[in-house]
Amino acid sequence: MTSALIGSTGFVGTTLLSQRSFDYCYHSTDIGEIDNKEFDLVICAAAPAKKWYANLHPDEDEASIDSLIGHLKTIKAKKFILISTVDVFKSPVNVDENTPISLSELQPYGYNRRRLELFVQENFDSHLIVRLPGLVGTGLKKNIIYDFKNHNEIEKIESDNVFQFYPMKNLLKDITTADKQGLKLVHLTAAPVSVKEVAKAAFDFDFDNHIGKPLVAYDFKTIHGALFGSTPDYQYDRTESLKAIREYAEE
Repeated sequence: MTSALIGSTGFVGTTLLSQRSFDYCYHSTDIGEIDNKEFDLVICAAAPAKKWYANLHPDEDEASIDSLIGHLKTIKAKKFILISTVDVFKSPVNVDENTPISLSELQPYGYNRRRLELFVQENFDSHLIVRLPGLVGTGLKKNIIYDFKNHNEIEKIESDNVFQFYPMKNLLKDITTADKQGLKLVHLTAAPVSVKEVAKAAFDFDFDNHIGKPLVAYDFKTIHGALFGSTPDYQYDRTESLKAIREYAEE
């Protein structure tokens, strides 16, 4: 079975490479080499992950996604798996796989990644779209967990914000479960935790800091919890999420 990983040098890509081998790996500088090839399996984790940058430079982000789509149009895959994001939702609170998405309401980052999802749905009959929230695991280089670990401008972090952190050590296992169940779309997610909880449970300090901006809250759910033998709304509960964060903190 010929397999390919697109986006092999990013956080998600390097995580997948640590969990299985691929016959071919592509990233932004050599993506052209994929043109007109055929594969049994393609996993695509190639959409740039810097949301703040994409929203500041929407034309550049649009061009990046258009370029990726241009290459994907030329290939054939018996199974195509796209790694996507919670940010295809305008407000990621109490949303699941059945929640409708309005393109017109999205910021550039979410808009362009939703366009990529729609392309995959329309062009690969056998596909799986995997949406992820915040992430935690070996190799992480962004988000508040990384900032806490590296003492990176923590005075700019709001302690009452609420996020979700999916344990990346389980990514391939969970993708495989979703694929074997024949799912076309799945949210891989963890129960929400506050920044204050993360600081105490994973980094052993009390954190109470307010930055005077509107609070951020994520509550990104799945309807497929039973397929993973987990709670109804999340593959991972608060305890499992905080344990994964602590493991990262102690690396």
